[in-house]
Amino acid sequence: MLDAMIEKARATATHPTKAYQTASSQNSTNNGLRRLFVDIAAFKWSQVSLATAKADKYWNVFFLDLALRLHGLKEEDRKGIPPFFVSTCEYHEHLAAKTPCYRSLFPWRYPETSNE
Repeated sequence: MLDAMIEKARATATHPTKAYQTASSQNSTNNGLRRLFVDIAAFKWSQVSLATAKADKYWNVFFLDLALRLHGLKEEDRKGIPPFFVSTCEYHEHLAAKTPCYRSLFPWRYPETSNE
């Protein structure tokens, strides 16, 4: 699911602005979906998107995660290439387990992961 969302964002240059509620409802701060939506907000949301985000019971959790992500991030970093455009593995569980990415099993489909 994460990879499909990232691929769609890459292909269409669109980035969800309302799905943070779903991501923030995840209990683990290390959840890949939660990290992805925080990165989308940090790197792609406009001031308007931030200002119009709907307040709900996950508001505080999401914006705390976002504030922590933005801490030390320079404006030129935010305008650069976001991490989800570099590698989808940033959000995969295999990083913590130190196992190969499932994509590496299909190098003809995902040539960018042949060395991950």
